[in-house]
Amino acid sequence: MKKLATIATITIVMSGCVKLELNPGNLINDTIEASKELYKTVKRKSNGEEERIYNHSIPATNSQYDNQKIIQCHNQIKSRISASKLEITEVFSESSKVTTDGELRSVNCAFEVTVKSVS
Repeated sequence: MKKLATIATITIVMSGCVKLELNPGNLINDTIEASKELYKTVKRKSNGEEERIYNHSIPATNSQYDNQKIIQCHNQIKSRISASKLEITEVFSESSKVTTDGELRSVNCAFEVTVKSVS
């Protein structure tokens, strides 16, 4: 019983130290943005489209140009998508990065796209 009273006392004292504040300006803007994204997602799904993220990594040597390897990495992702009988309808983002770990180098690339089945 004494422990319960101690916990209750600490809770009452600590409750005055915690302040929760909601900023309605951000809440409204965030709600509007979320609604727009939801609408776009529902519209894509009704058209048979799907949002996907593709990642790929290939090894690189110091003698190879980074731009050539980045293009090769992107082309391999695109060929993987078309081999899956899918068509890219919208590209949200493309990224690539060359990483070095000691003497090992690799090119990492990613696509965030909307795809649709090719009939």
